[in-house]
Amino acid sequence: MTNVPHLESESRTIRLPLGRDPDQLRIFVIRGDLRSITGYGRATQALARLLSERFEVIGVDLHPNPADAGGHFPYPIIQDSEIPKYIVGAKPPPIILTYSTPDTYIYYPGAINIGSLYWETEAIPFKASWNEFVQCMDYFWAPTTFVAEFVRRCGYTGPISIITWPHDLQPITNSEEISGLEADFVATMTTAPNPPKVPLSKLRNRSGHIFLAIQSLAPRKGLPILLSEWRDYVGSRSTEDLLLLKLRFIHSSRIRESPIAQLKEMLQDAGFRHGESVSIAIISEDLSDNATQALYVLADVCISASYGEGFGGSVAEGLCHNRLVIAPRHTGMSDLLSPDYPLTVQHMSRHVALRGLTGIYPYSSQWRLPRRGGLRSAIEAFSAMSHDDRRMALSSARSYLSTFCSEGSVRTSLSAFFEALNVAEACECA
Repeated sequence: MTNVPHLESESRTIRLPLGRDPDQLRIFVIRGDLRSITGYGRATQALARLLSERFEVIGVDLHPNPADAGGHFPYPIIQDSEIPKYIVGAKPPPIILTYSTPDTYIYYPGAINIGSLYWETEAIPFKASWNEFVQCMDYFWAPTTFVAEFVRRCGYTGPISIITWPHDLQPITNSEEISGLEADFVATMTTAPNPPKVPLSKLRNRSGHIFLAIQSLAPRKGLPILLSEWRDYVGSRSTEDLLLLKLRFIHSSRIRESPIAQLKEMLQDAGFRHGESVSIAIISEDLSDNATQALYVLADVCISASYGEGFGGSVAEGLCHNRLVIAPRHTGMSDLLSPDYPLTVQHMSRHVALRGLTGIYPYSSQWRLPRRGGLRSAIEAFSAMSHDDRRMALSSARSYLSTFCSEGSVRTSLSAFFEALNVAEACECA
């Protein structure tokens, strides 16, 4: 893998309005998911903020969804057809980053073309010609080492830099954002059609720990295994502990009309039987970004059973909010958690076809499945940790995360890339 060296830089440029002298501030176009509240969208928005410190940022929203447009992209948005006018006669040439899956890549002659994506398995979607699209880019920004290795497998031989999703390790989160919010609370497995709505503040007043999982219904997120392991945990003891699921019912072809009915079906599939303790609360409604972030403050620990991640947004955000995480250490998450992190979940690699997976994933995809009992063991390990043990583990984990994806670390990586790019352009002009 080729990486430009890391160089420190404190340079900041004041943003100028469009229509200024093109020599004053270079154009940077981001093509991607600009306004959604998905991980892709939030990563794009965070990276755009850092890029705006030195460039005039413009966006192209590749697949806008009015039902999922709660994200904020405070820069001009244009159409692909308008990009050529920013290229003609521009010196230096504009930089165009396509922050999306390779089937959306377009090579623009006269510009600097950069590709970047999140991907969760080694399998290449050859039917979608991903390898050809990847190889047409001038440069590549990989958000994790795992994605960088995937890009090499696609046959890309150009420069790759690790430019990841920047995170603020001291986010400003108002815990009052949960005021008035409710969750559907399933205390025990019953035949009642609808569980009661319970205020989140009342759930927090319980004496047990709150284990928080923020995810979609994508099959690779491992919800069936999480529910099965949770059943084994609460069925083995008397506990006030609670699993809080913030589920977005997207990214699956097996979504029912009623989230609660689908949850009950999943509970049955996970082995819960009538009268057994469940202790699960679910929020299926979309929340504001502030309210979603406040859930981390409400919880004691975050949990993930994911089979594969291009990055691992909920893992990073949990640590940013001073919460330990229970998660496997593989794929993109290997860059987020240290090898000696004490709450990792043991896993095994398998080539399996997941039910409900979108068609872009090849049937040969390799996934990392949590080993039977792995999540339960990690839950028990967290419960047994002393306050001091938790504090030391959290401090170490946040330090490790900071060196990879803090805003300062990503600024340094960006500075190194642009320093090398300036040298390369100067050599071409000489």
